[in-house]
This record gives sequence, structure tokens and C-alpha cells, in this order.
Amino acid sequence: MIRGRYGDTTGRPYFEGRLFLPRLKIVALISFLADTGADQTTIMPLDGAKAAIPYGALRNPHVAVGIGGEARSFAEIAVLTFAHPGVALYSYEFRISIIAPSPAIMRVPSLLGRDVMDNWNMRVDPLRKILTASVRRSDLITRLK
Repeated sequence: MIRGRYGDTTGRPYFEGRLFLPRLKIVALISFLADTGADQTTIMPLDGAKAAIPYGALRNPHVAVGIGGEARSFAEIAVLTFAHPGVALYSYEFRISIIAPSPAIMRVPSLLGRDVMDNWNMRVDPLRKILTASVRRSDLITRLK
């Protein structure tokens, strides 16, 4: 079972994942806001800066559309791994969207979309501070026991 957390100040639901961008040779731990309204998992500029993503080297430009309007973004092949501590690592390989920096969105968290969460059975109970995911499917399972 993957355990999430609720933000101390925002109360938002987050899952921690290890992001690997093979072409760019980047590995980073990202705190993703669980967003059931997001079709695609997205790296926002704040986390992109922390991960030292070289925006000038990104390929596959496209326009991402969300509640805030349109944003310039790039598609990259990624591997995203979540841990059930002491039991297993669950990895997903897919195209992730990386949003280009813009002053209006620099504080927006990265989003965990349905492209990953549709593989989980989730329990969301904000009053009891419970956020868990039972994995139904993943591209790779690494057993730790």
C-alpha cells in the first residue's frame, strides 16, 4: 500500500514519487498533488527547478490546457516510482508533461494525474488524514522482501 499525506498548511493530498527522466539523466523526488481532474501527470516549474531540468534541452512541445488556461509544455518519457516501504516499489513508464516556467504558475505543485492513479484503488479520508493507494497494476513491481 502506498501512503500519501496531507499538506500541513494546505490540507491538500500528496503522494511522493521518484521521477526518472532517462534522456536527460535526471532523478528527483517529487511531491505530487493527487489531482483526479488531471488527465496527465505534470511537472510544474517549481519542481522542475529543484530537479534541475534543462528547459532548453526539452523536446516535443505542446500546449497544456487546464483551469488556469493554456501553458507551454513539453512531453518526455519518464519512469515514476512509488514505494510501499519494506514491501515493493511500483514503477510506471509513460509520457509526462513538463510545464515551462512562467511567473503566474511558479508556486503551483506538480500534479499526479489519472494516467497513474487509474491503476490504483485509493482511499481518501481528509478528516482522518488517511490517503492510501492499493496498486492494481504497474509496469514494473520490484519486491523488497
